[in-house]
Amino acid sequence: MLISENLLEDYVEELEQVFLMIEGIPVPFFISSIEWHSDKSVIIGFDEISDEMTAASYVGTEVQYVPPVSEISREADPDLEDLIGYQVKDAQHGVIGKISEILYYGENVLFSIESPDGKEILVPVHEDIIEMIDEKSSIVQINAPEGLMDLFS
Repeated sequence: MLISENLLEDYVEELEQVFLMIEGIPVPFFISSIEWHSDKSVIIGFDEISDEMTAASYVGTEVQYVPPVSEISREADPDLEDLIGYQVKDAQHGVIGKISEILYYGENVLFSIESPDGKEILVPVHEDIIEMIDEKSSIVQINAPEGLMDLFS
């Protein structure tokens, strides 16, 4: 993925992941390699993308980098911590796992979900994704954007 704007030269080497804006929702992608293309642009390889055809489908996608963890965000959403341990069900994929952690990256908040087979699945905490929170049954019902669950299979 060629990135030529909004990434600081000093910061790009420290990134572990970035968010690609897919259907208006920030989707996390973990960085596997970084190769400088010129003084102001880099080619970034992602763990989730292993072939040129898939990579080509993301050309032109808005990329946002992950800012440092924000204590302010954590204080703004204390109730989210109560969701740790809740089961997460997706409208298309059924049960995908349990929330193991709430991750805060500046303005972006993610559920870290442990799948039944032990994989970590990251889902943005966003009103367009979360359909319902059932406190009685400890279930969070989501409708993940197309392709999000495929990244973790």
